[in-house]
Amino acid sequence: MWSEHLENEDHRAAVIRECGILVPEIEMKWPVTEAVRGRFTFARAEKLVAFARANGLALRGHNAIWHQNMPGWAAAAIANDPDGGEVFDGRIRGLLQRFSKRVASWDVVNEAVEPRDKRPDGLRDSVYLRRFGPDFLVRAYRVARAADPDARLVYNDYGLEYATPNEDERRRATLAILERLRREKLIDGLGVQSHLTVGNNFQSKVFRRFLADAADIGVEILLTEMTVDDKRLPTDVPSRDRQVCDHAARYLDTAFDEPAVKALITWGLTVRTVVSTNGPGVARKDGTYERGLPLDENMNRIPLWTTIAKAFDDARSR
Repeated sequence: MWSEHLENEDHRAAVIRECGILVPEIEMKWPVTEAVRGRFTFARAEKLVAFARANGLALRGHNAIWHQNMPGWAAAAIANDPDGGEVFDGRIRGLLQRFSKRVASWDVVNEAVEPRDKRPDGLRDSVYLRRFGPDFLVRAYRVARAADPDARLVYNDYGLEYATPNEDERRRATLAILERLRREKLIDGLGVQSHLTVGNNFQSKVFRRFLADAADIGVEILLTEMTVDDKRLPTDVPSRDRQVCDHAARYLDTAFDEPAVKALITWGLTVRTVVSTNGPGVARKDGTYERGLPLDENMNRIPLWTTIAKAFDDARSR
């Protein structure tokens, strides 16, 4: 969530009522914490940390290394400067040490896979890959492990949920990353972002096999950014809710059947905060709010909330 949302009394109360884990949306990202080289700004992140601690909520760190959302100076330094390696290491070290003992788990590297870049290993052609080679992942997790040995270190990515050739490749590349990092005892978890879209080809057997393969590597699995996109559906709200809930239920029932799946985090709590060019919460061409998060624009529980709760109730204990 954004720290600004805590200024809204109804939003703050809903978070306390509904949530067990908080994840900062932008507060720990590089342009926010170090827009100017060497000038650190953690006030927004500290606000979320304090709120979580005051209300007994766990906190995940998001994220240390991402190919997007880099300050221009950092991208240029990593690409060209002799001390680009120290810039990379310092970003990870400084962030994790700042919040050591206060953040339970970290998305150390975010979204390092992109099959469309046509590499045999499936890795994204990022500034990190070009400067350090494929071992930038190992480097990142070594620095993170040394910076906060007690934190759970997670690799987080999207496009792992559906039965398509592209996502088959994404799953293959992701498992290879996990295997490499796990051999060196550098990783504890996989974050499956779970950005769902009603109408996409979800096949339980395919996704279940992927989760089992990840579990066999020895990592726990977190569903880290769940949303359900309903833009292909008609305006009628009851019809949309039925289809959103059906899609989410099939996904969650499959995921929760794997004991290694330990947590579900939605990417936002209320549909009024969905980021859109049409305005906050309004991403549909018909101008209506989406129905893909647990609470509506007035902070009331909607059918998706009930679907999520039922999936928790029906899940095997772990």
